[in-house]
Amino acid sequence: MKKFDEALAYVDKLWYVPNRLIVESVREEAQNSEYGAGGFRLNSRSVRFRVAKITPAKSGQFVFPKEVLLRQNILRTASAKGKMAIRVYPEWENPTSRQAVQTQKWQLEYFVGMDAAGNSPRSRLLELYAN
Repeated sequence: MKKFDEALAYVDKLWYVPNRLIVESVREEAQNSEYGAGGFRLNSRSVRFRVAKITPAKSGQFVFPKEVLLRQNILRTASAKGKMAIRVYPEWENPTSRQAVQTQKWQLEYFVGMDAAGNSPRSRLLELYAN
């Protein structure tokens, strides 16, 4: 499910519509179409969207506030180069390298998973999108 429109429709149905989050101003990034990449507005907030390269049977999403990405030197600033890509570690991954474990530790604060029954912690999702 690498196509942006298919992935966004899936996420919208499972996550956004049930939580009354409205997707608007959708635009696919043609230069990153291989990754199912694009952007949109979600209840007036700007969202950058990427599909996981390895899509497990499990579902979840990372919601990183811009300030966090700046603090982790992921976004480009006048004093930091930024990163072309990042690896994310959802709760079901068990990284083994020290750096990957540290990365997962800060990333999990911004991860919302879905249980086997298709339920997600609504309050946590809304809290992350409010920041």
